Amino acid sequence: MTITPLILIGHSNRVPSATITGGSWTGSRDLVKTRPTGTRLIATSNALSATKLTLTWARPQPIQMLAVVGHNGSRNGLMRWSAYEGATLRYQGAWLDLKAPVASTYALSWYDFGLFTGKPEDEFYARYPSQVFDYLPATIGADRIEVEFDDQTNAEALSVGFIAAMQVWQPSVAPDWPIAISPRTVSELEVTEGDVELGVEGAPVRETRLSFAHLPEADGIRLNRIQREAGETGELWLDIDPQAQGAMTNYDRAMLCRQVDPEGVTFSEFWRASGARLFREVF
Repeated sequence: MTITPLILIGHSNRVPSATITGGSWTGSRDLVKTRPTGTRLIATSNALSATKLTLTWARPQPIQMLAVVGHNGSRNGLMRWSAYEGATLRYQGAWLDLKAPVASTYALSWYDFGLFTGKPEDEFYARYPSQVFDYLPATIGADRIEVEFDDQTNAEALSVGFIAAMQVWQPSVAPDWPIAISPRTVSELEVTEGDVELGVEGAPVRETRLSFAHLPEADGIRLNRIQREAGETGELWLDIDPQAQGAMTNYDRAMLCRQVDPEGVTFSEFWRASGARLFREVF
């Protein structure tokens, strides 16, 4: 399936069934921690030199995207991935920035930080989960994936929190407009015994609501299957502008997420379906 401008949902993460090896990491136990378990467990490298992770399966898996989320990559850090079926190279991506540019030089003034790189100060990146992702033009079968990291200017050892190797689904029609995107605050205000208000800050968590009123029946069936597979605990990937046609950055348009109280899909006459979804950011 070729990537279209319509919303994209990544599903069926294959990493939990993979064997994870390779690279310069603190130990095999920590490599296993990059598998999604519902917790934020970290794999940490034991050297600043370039390193990699190798994911292997007993048989080829259908894959069309890869995402690395929750890393501590530096401004100069890079990542790329390659997919193999046996000895055949099925895909090799370009080197991608671990911290992606968010503005062009033309949109910045002389006094803006990152004028020539498009990368703002670290305070901007701290507001969002660190994420880098890549889509393939079509689904491939791969029994081995190599994820390479080159971040030798990092002041710390490189940490990776989550890796997803997923299939993607895009509906054949656009969701209903408007699409609601809102940061859900996790900050709290506490009052001490002396009536002093203390704010406990937490990173905002994005929520995105999608509604479909006129889905073709086949799309409704696929959406229902994704809901059945992921439930409320399985991780999904949501990108509302997968071809980056609008002004949203990589950090605004895409996120690792879960469904919140997913509604069922309603099927009506004339082979049409409808349904709504609330997606909440994981990291």
